[in-house]
Amino acid sequence: MKTIGTAAVLAAVLMPVAASATEASGWTGFYLGIHGGYDWLETEDSGLYAYDHDFDDFSGGIQAGYDHRLDNNLVIGVLIDLGLSDASGSRRTVDLVGGLPIVTQARTELESYGAVRARLGYAMGDILPYVTGGFAWARYDVAYTQDFFGLGGTDIRETNGYLGWTAGAGIEYALTPSFSLKAEYLYTDYGSETYRGDFLGLPLAESIDLTTHNTRIGLNYRF
Repeated sequence: MKTIGTAAVLAAVLMPVAASATEASGWTGFYLGIHGGYDWLETEDSGLYAYDHDFDDFSGGIQAGYDHRLDNNLVIGVLIDLGLSDASGSRRTVDLVGGLPIVTQARTELESYGAVRARLGYAMGDILPYVTGGFAWARYDVAYTQDFFGLGGTDIRETNGYLGWTAGAGIEYALTPSFSLKAEYLYTDYGSETYRGDFLGLPLAESIDLTTHNTRIGLNYRF
């Protein structure tokens, strides 16, 4: 899978040359930082119409958190991250029925995302491999129209908030006592939300599932 391969490459870039850690960071304290990466999104429509989209694009945002290093070198922490995404997909199809056109246009966009996560790592000098997981949310926009023979038809235009879960793993490297660089991979299942519109003036509702894969690099300032 391309996401796993990307995460592996990012992790390899951060690995120092054999056992060169200098214990620059104690891995305890508050931090603030920024991150940037790439999103792969998958949507699935459980209704009558074709919302299914697979698309990808860049994303970026900020994070803040707190870590505490235990005597056995385990590091426990909690963090919150917020971000914006450029990931969107669109599709236009024209189907002929009896020589008359049915025109379908669909556009979806991940506008923003966030998460509150716990993480558990093991301090190896300047290196901190970790696993992470928690709650995630997103705002997702849908614009869908379907015109039957030029007489109108389906019209759904709505932005909804999603709430789901996320899990992943990463590695962080202490550049100095104050700055650290991390790379991580996250899988997020935002669950399903209902989008409402109309079909020839009658109420219509469609449920859309949203999942994402994300690889990112981040830079933290530690207090």
